[in-house]
Amino acid sequence: MRTFNHKNLFKYGEKPPASKKVRVWLRNVGLNLPVKVISIEINGRSFKSINLTSSDVQLWVLNPDNGMLYITYNGSVNKMKQLCEKESLLYGESFICETADQWLNTLRMAIVSVRKKYLACLTNLKPESLTLECEQEHREIALIEFQRGLQWKESVSLWIDITMIRHQNDTANLLRKLIEFLAYATEAIDSDNDMSFHFVQAIQKIVSDRSFPNYSEFLIQVLEDLRPYMVLNRTQHVLSRKSYPQIVRKALNIIRESYIDPITLHEISKLCFVSSEHLSRIFKRETGYTVTEFINLLRIERAKQLLTTTDEGIMEIAFDSGFNTMEYFHRVFKKYTCLTPAHYRKFHLQR
Repeated sequence: MRTFNHKNLFKYGEKPPASKKVRVWLRNVGLNLPVKVISIEINGRSFKSINLTSSDVQLWVLNPDNGMLYITYNGSVNKMKQLCEKESLLYGESFICETADQWLNTLRMAIVSVRKKYLACLTNLKPESLTLECEQEHREIALIEFQRGLQWKESVSLWIDITMIRHQNDTANLLRKLIEFLAYATEAIDSDNDMSFHFVQAIQKIVSDRSFPNYSEFLIQVLEDLRPYMVLNRTQHVLSRKSYPQIVRKALNIIRESYIDPITLHEISKLCFVSSEHLSRIFKRETGYTVTEFINLLRIERAKQLLTTTDEGIMEIAFDSGFNTMEYFHRVFKKYTCLTPAHYRKFHLQR
């Protein structure tokens, strides 16, 4: 069993290191991809007294001194679970990762998985049941996952549950933390954006109404209302990222050059020499979007630009942006902006 501290490599909330650096580091500690990642709650016990060694499982244990172990291993999932159950340890789901980027991401999801189980096991939850470090760690995970767009609702909901437990007797502090989280989560949204009023309304509602039956449901709904504009801003980030598998890079290049044309997933997968199912799976895993979602996002970005910088008719803009029918254009545009094209143009001109 090999032990190392992941904070020597990266910290939550900081920009992740380059994939090449992670691959070199993993190779130096003797870890070969693909591997599995699991998170284990040790509840104050010393990991040195825990016997998780087995001839069938090779372990690399990350010990960040926060009451949890993050284990990367090669071997059987069932064998790993048997080892945990033998030691009476609470463990999260097992995640397979094939790349350095996936390894970084699966660490976060492994933590979320085991913390959810931990909360479910507690009966009379008290503020002292959870530490400040636990709250801060899950806040960072929730912010990262929200901005990445992958499983963010689960991560945000878990952070809110932890925060509400820790501050159940201090409503003012709880509300302050909710507002701070909302501000950090949406800082990528342009302050002049036509969706910014949702942010202001949310803050006013949090401050004025302290009797929400469900803070988690409310905050997630607000973030969901604001997310389309963050998603639109992130398309350029997706296109500019360089650490993709070759298949994804090729697919992105094809989409960037052809999104105005009536191109389909089937056609893109043929050009990439892979099946549609395989491309869909790896594209979603690496970018956070399906192929169709990403094509539509690029088309909506173009439509928004044409609506606000030209006098072209809406039908002409729809076709110029790659949409084949007005009905589909209206449906997709409203999905990502919460406005019809005509209202979007009118609202922007009024401002």
